[in-house]
Amino acid sequence: MEYTINYNTGAGNITIETSDIESLKALADEGSSYTQQIITIEDNDGIETARREWYSYLSGADECDDPIRFGTFGYYGDWIE
Repeated sequence: MEYTINYNTGAGNITIETSDIESLKALADEGSSYTQQIITIEDNDGIETARREWYSYLSGADECDDPIRFGTFGYYGDWIE
């Protein structure tokens, strides 16, 4: 199946044919940057299959298993499926 990593910035999205969602999430993490936008993975019908929420504060980051922190500016929480 074809999936798109959507950084929700209007640029930089990646579309890949795979059945391995975990590798897609890892690839999305590698491409993450400080945009203050959510990161989503969508199937070829545009249906969201996973997302990382952006939080513009640090409170709660320590409760996540795998946050992506951007200094004191905020963090992406764990993947939600």
